[in-house]
Amino acid sequence: MKIAIISRAWFTEVKGGAERYIYEIAKELIYRGYIVTTISQNISDLPNRHIKISVGRIPLITSGISSLLFGIIAQLSNIEFILVNGYWAEFAPLLIKKPWVLIIHDVALFRSERIQRNKLKHLLRKVFLAKVVRRAKKIIVPSKLTYEDLRKFLGVEKEKLEIVPEGIDIYKFKRNRCTSDGVFRIVQIGRFDPNKGQNILIDAFKKIMKKHQNVELYLIGSILKMYIKYYNYLIKISSGYNNILFKTNIEDEELLNYLNQADLCVFPSLGEEGWGLAVGEAFACQVPVICSEIYFKTGIADESRALLAPTNPEGLAEKILWAMEHRDFMERLALNGYKYIQGLSWKKTTEMILKIMEKVTESQAD
Repeated sequence: MKIAIISRAWFTEVKGGAERYIYEIAKELIYRGYIVTTISQNISDLPNRHIKISVGRIPLITSGISSLLFGIIAQLSNIEFILVNGYWAEFAPLLIKKPWVLIIHDVALFRSERIQRNKLKHLLRKVFLAKVVRRAKKIIVPSKLTYEDLRKFLGVEKEKLEIVPEGIDIYKFKRNRCTSDGVFRIVQIGRFDPNKGQNILIDAFKKIMKKHQNVELYLIGSILKMYIKYYNYLIKISSGYNNILFKTNIEDEELLNYLNQADLCVFPSLGEEGWGLAVGEAFACQVPVICSEIYFKTGIADESRALLAPTNPEGLAEKILWAMEHRDFMERLALNGYKYIQGLSWKKTTEMILKIMEKVTESQAD
């Protein structure tokens, strides 16, 4: 089968969950021998035909022209099926008459006040997203939260929605813990973005240092141009603290090393999450996890495998201090997280998507 994959951003340049989801699916389809054409604004490092659409960087106009070209190329090319990363407002499917399936990682635009500040952009996103979901025969989502949001905010029929969780490369992300040197290491993984709550964790960590001196905090993630100011702010509030370390744009192999040095992973995200891949990777390495409520809502975490924490510095510091004093309990949570993640893989994710594609193709043929 000849498959096109449309994703405005690509994982080689945008290290987000939505981009990782579609990227890993593309890798698995290529591995299985499908003829895959990927179409994006960014470059790709995968061994397949990749079409990069470069139309400059003009707000709204760039996105509109890109979607227009994505749809035209997919429709006119010798393609049998199209997967569309419909993150927020990708309207390319409106131009496609061939079989296609929409993948929506999250619809944070309906919940986030920050995203809604740009009134025009927010309106356009809502309008196009509503049109596309009405047209779609099937919509793939990674979590129960995205499922519920599409039902609540856009009235999407249950029959259209399919929950297909993200996968984990358990052969890459696995426990290989380093010998303890007496330093308690706290790790957070996620792009540097205000919604990830790095500033909250830094403030909480400063409170922890009043009781524990032999601790280190590692903040690991990618930096988008739009959040450089926020990243610089984090550097500023960490000034003078040699045990707060920043690691940016690292590869999976280096990330694995940091996970295996970690005594605790903390994710104080304020929202805008589709599932929580970084939480899953911590589970795979059997690292104890503290996370905010959003990850309980997506389904990646629950009380049997993670410790729920508030998103304020005082409350978060209290939870971390409790975890440091109850290591046996946290290890039990970590083991449960590990057991849960063993049931997930990108292979299984792709198999589920292929079955959905088959149903859509059959229904369109009828």
